Amino acid sequence: MNEKHTKQKIGVLVLMHGESAASDLAQTANELLNVNHAVGVNMPLSQTVGDTLESATKIVEEIDQGKGVILLSDMGSLNMFGEIIMSKLGIQTKTIKMVTTPMVVEATRKAMLPEMTLAKLEQDIIEQSTFIGNSVQASNEQSSTNIVVEYENSRREKIIYILEENLIFLDGTTIYDLLEEQAKIIVSHFPIESYEDFWIKFLFHTSNMVERAIRKEQFERKKISSIIDQSPELYRFLKSSFSSIENRFAIDIKDSEISYLMELINICMKSTVK
Repeated sequence: MNEKHTKQKIGVLVLMHGESAASDLAQTANELLNVNHAVGVNMPLSQTVGDTLESATKIVEEIDQGKGVILLSDMGSLNMFGEIIMSKLGIQTKTIKMVTTPMVVEATRKAMLPEMTLAKLEQDIIEQSTFIGNSVQASNEQSSTNIVVEYENSRREKIIYILEENLIFLDGTTIYDLLEEQAKIIVSHFPIESYEDFWIKFLFHTSNMVERAIRKEQFERKKISSIIDQSPELYRFLKSSFSSIENRFAIDIKDSEISYLMELINICMKSTVK
């Protein structure tokens, strides 16, 4: 993802109801992939469909590079925006409904591949949503146990495949297993609202964090101490918990990187705090 391609890329636009749902999801995908490609359009309940459509139309026109724009929407009238915008601007669009975090991450990643087409991107995301999303369809003749086992195995393999396409120095299976253990430890000590949502964010963020440490390209930031002081217990826990990974890969994870991880965890805990 760090390679600079001169070819055009497919635009990625997230459309969701709420004050900041779409922009937050687009930002999450961008941060996980260390890019600035996905864009979000929010539709607060107080805003009209017409105003939201106008905003979305302007952004599609801005982010189209000649290969079209894929729209990822949550529900309702937003699902119709693609056809309307395509008719108005003549820009090719594809719409994927019932958007999830893994879908936005994968769409953003693949949209930047120089050989990717809009039609293929749509097909890939729909197919892979079975593995990395929240829905599982299976025959009624299968037992529920077999369905769950088959789903989990397929999902794990698909995520490992995505990891290995993004990482250079890390083995996908190894880092998946190591970070899954760390995620379960964190969840057992801190009130994470949704494990599945947290796990995907944690896996992509932290695998890239370890890779940056190996490559000696760790993120820097100012005022780290103020972030650490807000959650000293979480900071100490992470420093201790990640010592085994540091020893495994002979790295030293900087406090700047720990602070970003703290923010990710705090976001996943935020709605559970009374």
